[in-house]
Amino acid sequence: MTKKPLSELREEMRAVARGERRASSLPSGALLGTLSSQGSLDLLRIMHQAQPSTVSVLAQLDQMFA
Repeated sequence: MTKKPLSELREEMRAVARGERRASSLPSGALLGTLSSQGSLDLLRIMHQAQPSTVSVLAQLDQMFA
């Protein structure tokens, strides 16, 4: 797996949220797949409450609360 610059990941997340592309199958895909209007609010709540240390942990928490 190759590392992407933060700016590229941010744009990918925005494109998924706008419905312009599908979420990646990479580990970040689970996180990107949650970016619907309700999913975004739930994700922000989890980020605020749990303050996960990595995107992987955030994706795991999101799956637990889904």
